[in-house]
Amino acid sequence: MESLAANQLKQYLESDEVLIWAGQPKKGIVFEISDIFKTIFILAFFIFTYIAIKLLAQISIMIAIPIGIIFFSGLIVLGLGRFFIDAELRKKTFYGLTNKRIIITSSLAHKKIQSVYFSSKPKIEFIPNLDGTSTIDLGIKELIGSGQGGVKWIPNIKAYTSLYRLSEGEIVHKKIREIKDTS
Repeated sequence: MESLAANQLKQYLESDEVLIWAGQPKKGIVFEISDIFKTIFILAFFIFTYIAIKLLAQISIMIAIPIGIIFFSGLIVLGLGRFFIDAELRKKTFYGLTNKRIIITSSLAHKKIQSVYFSSKPKIEFIPNLDGTSTIDLGIKELIGSGQGGVKWIPNIKAYTSLYRLSEGEIVHKKIREIKDTS
């Protein structure tokens, strides 16, 4: 019986390709070290918003209520919703390793397919995680939005440029190195 990832990736294989491995990132809610900073920021912004809405309510309750709803809703999405968006994105992300390339497919709002051919000699970096999983960075850098770097509010944005949080990362990394060395 083939895995769900293998079934999802078969349609993207070229005629002379063989699927060697297929998988997905870790499922469920994942916490990153950067979440500590983000949580502190959200709490500080929550306190600031509470105080601002309380002061605004003394002027006009009719203005304070809609502004409070808008800001507190945004805080809920930034503070908690991003973990659920990340989990949903990882659930719909599939990785494949063939004899010619690495394939990454992901879909949340729209389908995104990315291929990294071994003939291009990509920089491959193995990164162990604290939870026993591993990330394999493919050396592809994408600019998200207009800024360069900064805080990314959806933790799994790396799934587009890495084989993110793999339970069998060491095995996959070894296979990638073998294929890369022979191509």
